[in-house]
Amino acid sequence: MEDRANVWVRGALCLAVGQACINLNFFIDEPTKALLAQIHPEEWCPLSTYRNLLDVVAKRYVDPAPIIEQIGVEMVRIWSQNGIDRTRIRNGIDFLYFQTSSEAYYTMVKGSPEIIGDFVLVDIDERQGTAVVRSTTPFDRNMERGILRGGIGFAGDFTYIDVDNSADSHTFLIEFH
Repeated sequence: MEDRANVWVRGALCLAVGQACINLNFFIDEPTKALLAQIHPEEWCPLSTYRNLLDVVAKRYVDPAPIIEQIGVEMVRIWSQNGIDRTRIRNGIDFLYFQTSSEAYYTMVKGSPEIIGDFVLVDIDERQGTAVVRSTTPFDRNMERGILRGGIGFAGDFTYIDVDNSADSHTFLIEFH
């Protein structure tokens, strides 16, 4: 079993989860709201804090997967309004390259490489509108699917986006047009 006690995430990630839940009217209890009020975007929080935030929401639904995915989409919407550098990330393809770069992932997550894993662009064919992303991170795959969907679509340059990891939970097959 992996030791995730020494995995840390930026407070901004936890705050984005909380704000996405609020924006989407998903239930957040008072203790969770109090916890969110104590988190600062630049500080490091244990991975368990992030997981606990998702668990508060997930426990309220019979099938939390689409809810968690939608939280991922909403997190990107929040970032696109408040934090995405539009000079570097102008469209969905730019987002895909950035999100799967070490620059993006390792600024939000820290811990030993064998535990925090990677989020890597394995293949992309911009002409055909396909990409493959491989994730070995400790994060919820539904959330990652939502982040990919939201990020590829944030600029509105595609009318069709499909992100599927049903055949292999660690491999996202992406189609965009």
